[in-house]
Amino acid sequence: MIAESLVAAQCALWGLQAIHEVSKLKPDIEEQHPQLIKLIWRSIFDRLYIKIGTVVETSDGAANLKTLQKAAISLFESNPERKEELIKVSISSSKLDLLKMWRNKSVAHNDVNFNVNEFYAENKMHVSEYQPIIDELFEILNKISFLSTQDVFLKPAWSEIYQSEATSLFLADYKQKIV
Repeated sequence: MIAESLVAAQCALWGLQAIHEVSKLKPDIEEQHPQLIKLIWRSIFDRLYIKIGTVVETSDGAANLKTLQKAAISLFESNPERKEELIKVSISSSKLDLLKMWRNKSVAHNDVNFNVNEFYAENKMHVSEYQPIIDELFEILNKISFLSTQDVFLKPAWSEIYQSEATSLFLADYKQKIV
């Protein structure tokens, strides 16, 4: 489940990157379709945070890295060296903490005291900042998985399909008028 969530987050990120690139190619696309672009961007953005959020949240029993680490540690009670290696795997960093805050404040919870404009101004993240975070999450997953079961999960390779489909979709009205 954790690997599936990370793959879904990776695909969402590629979708955001594709929209970002198309917007650079044709900047007036956002002016011509502001509501649609905003809706598509926000939907993909929310998916990215929901999927990453399930991996980095800390609720007991949920399919997250903390639960996986605790389960793996419990498997090695009789092997103190392996148990210690699993305990040393860190599941936090400043970027992950920022991501948790985005997920909690902006996507997952309806905080009545949440000031969206102030939050966005103080916690800006560029689309390019997410790839290292997803890579880090795959590394953490693989450290825990390899130490406990010798499994390794491969991160999907970049696919230009997202870029070409986004280009085709968003630039289609320049080729032919959509009614």
